[in-house]
Amino acid sequence: MIVPALAAALLFIVAVAGALKPYLRPRRMVLERLSDPLDDERRMILRTLRELEIERETGALSDRDYLALRSEMRSARSACCTGSPSETAQTSGNT
Repeated sequence: MIVPALAAALLFIVAVAGALKPYLRPRRMVLERLSDPLDDERRMILRTLRELEIERETGALSDRDYLALRSEMRSARSACCTGSPSETAQTSGNT
């Protein structure tokens, strides 16, 4: 009778200690590095250029359409990479 009671008490103590452990240790603040606001736009443009090349290679896109779309994406890329954030936001809002 005493052994099961001791085992239950020990199990309860271990469970409570495990539940309280995250609250008892000191917290360290982890700061994430802020990313460049244009990174997402740059990645999207590069991904689109890669997809255009794949579609052209597979025949899903004609050469004429490919050249037109590639030209459009390259101009968007140059505006994104060289323009100021306000200029880029204005040009991307128009498309």
